[in-house]
Amino acid sequence: MTEWRSADVAEEYAAVADDTSWQFGYPHVFEALDLAGGEVRTLLDYGCGPGEIAARVRRTHNVDVLAVDSSPEMLALASARGLRTSAVLDDRMPEVAGASMDAAMSCYVFVCVDEIARLRTIAAEVFRVLRPGGRFAVLTTNPEATGVPFRTFRFGEAGRAYRSGDAMPVSLATADGWMEITDTWWSVADHHDVLTDAGFAIESERRPLATGDGWDAEREIAPTLILTGRKPEC
Repeated sequence: MTEWRSADVAEEYAAVADDTSWQFGYPHVFEALDLAGGEVRTLLDYGCGPGEIAARVRRTHNVDVLAVDSSPEMLALASARGLRTSAVLDDRMPEVAGASMDAAMSCYVFVCVDEIARLRTIAAEVFRVLRPGGRFAVLTTNPEATGVPFRTFRFGEAGRAYRSGDAMPVSLATADGWMEITDTWWSVADHHDVLTDAGFAIESERRPLATGDGWDAEREIAPTLILTGRKPEC
């Protein structure tokens, strides 16, 4: 697995070309959480990385974002953007009170976790800190699109059948070439199970496709999966 606590890795990841995710990922997360509706005032970004997405949400949706991550290097980058941050320790958030957040998102975090038990801990922690009725949106690479040459990234090897927990090579476009990392493959069913076992009711499952010019493979198969669960009202 990629060592995200490395300062070099953190800085290189911050330079990744993210236009594919801005087309097929983040806006769909914001929509799934209904950030434009005005009811979400506090948002948890679990696995915030360098904080670019959290900073954008705070700026465009007037939401108080709490950015949390297990990497001190990533938290330093997020703090430099003026974000409120907190450390994740053993996948938990000891500084975050229960039922204190209106909504939560986790972008490309599940693929960075190589044990299903840890994913269950993460989902349970997010469930704990969400208020009743709060939504949790998980953005990840589409498990059914391994090996497809998307414009700014490729995950997995073409023609290989992956099983839950398998290591998966990933190439991410940067301004200077490509960043090579290793992620973990989890099935769509794994994502459903992790959220429902934590207590979430699945509200939506999205696989956005390209409709405009400048895209190729993205027209035929979705590069991302956005799964949203909701904590019951009572």
